[in-house]
Amino acid sequence: MKEKMFSIRVIVLFLVFASNCGFLLEDKIPPQSSTNNQYLSVSKYLADQTSIHHELEILRRQQDMTMNLLTSQLKQKLAEMETQISEKTSRNETCKVDVVEELEQNYLKVKQNNTRLASDLEALQIKYNILNESFKNTTTELKSSLRELKQLKNIQQLQSLNNLNEKIQKIDSSVLP
Repeated sequence: MKEKMFSIRVIVLFLVFASNCGFLLEDKIPPQSSTNNQYLSVSKYLADQTSIHHELEILRRQQDMTMNLLTSQLKQKLAEMETQISEKTSRNETCKVDVVEELEQNYLKVKQNNTRLASDLEALQIKYNILNESFKNTTTELKSSLRELKQLKNIQQLQSLNNLNEKIQKIDSSVLP
């Protein structure tokens, strides 16, 4: 408010001074009888000021129109970007749902396979234990059969020796009469 009052006072003083005295445009010109050329008239000064003010107003309007146009274009672009982002977000959400469903299905398949493999492993473990027991029993039987065979072999060797011994004694008794 104080600035407006000050500027109004300055303009009023300027107008009073200009109307009484005028402005000297060139101070090196010698004084002539006609002073119209040496001083700028107030009316010309005010006309130039009005013209400048008018041009500034035109520039402001053009600048405002340009800013409004750019602002509206920017708002439009932002709205388009928001629309695209929301579309992409909804597509991403759809993709996420599809991926989650697919992962759940894969998880269930893997879980079923794991259950089946666990039961297969248990059945194989039982078969292995049965075969291992059977193998142990067979091995024990074979060891005992081998021992028996060795004993029989020893007995047969002894019998063979006894038979040979008897034959030798028979031969000796027949040769020595």
